[in-house]
Amino acid sequence: MKALSVKTIDVQLTIQKGTAFEVTYHNCEKNEFTVKDTDGVIEIIQNTKTDYKHWLKWFTQSPHITLKLENAYEKIIVDADSNQVKVEDIESEDLDIAVGNGKILIRNVHAKTANVECSNGGAEVFNLKVTDACKIHTTNGKTIVSNSISNEAGYSASCTNGKLQIFEKTYDCPQEQKREGNPMYFVSCANGKCIVT
Repeated sequence: MKALSVKTIDVQLTIQKGTAFEVTYHNCEKNEFTVKDTDGVIEIIQNTKTDYKHWLKWFTQSPHITLKLENAYEKIIVDADSNQVKVEDIESEDLDIAVGNGKILIRNVHAKTANVECSNGGAEVFNLKVTDACKIHTTNGKTIVSNSISNEAGYSASCTNGKLQIFEKTYDCPQEQKREGNPMYFVSCANGKCIVT
C-alpha cells in the first residue's frame, strides 16, 4: 500500500503534485522532523516545536514544509496541532486531514472518501471530488465548500450556532438542509458559518 502519514506541531504544511517525492523546508530545520519510508508508507513527524530563532520570520512567513507527491496515494493522513494545511492537485483513495487550531485548504483533489476536520479556525474546500462520501466539519469558525457538489451528489449541510448558506439561500441556525444523491457530502459547522456554493 502506498500511503502518507504526517504529524505536525506548529508548521504550515503544503501537499501538492510533483514529478518525484520531495520534502522542502522553509523557516524551519530538517532535524526537527523524522522522515521514514517503510514498505511504501511514508511517515513524517515533527518532533519538536520550531526553533525560537525562526519566530521573528513568522511575521512575514511562518515555518513551512512542502511535500511533493509523484503519484496517487491510497491513503493520506495529516494530523496538525496548529497552523495551516493545504492540499492541492492530488488524488487519493482515502484522505483524512485534521487541524486543531488553524486552517485547512483543499483545492482540486480527487478521492474515494475524504474526512476534513478543523477544531478552531476554518476548512475551505474548492473542487473536492469524491466517489463515495466526504465529511467536512469545523467546530468553531467557518466551513466553506465550493464547486465540489455536482447536481447528482447529495449533501447534508448543518450549522448549530451561526449561519448556514446553501447555494445562495441563507438560514438562521440551528439548521440542517439535505438532498439525496451519490456521492454524499456531509458539511457542518458547530459555531460560526457553514457555506456551500
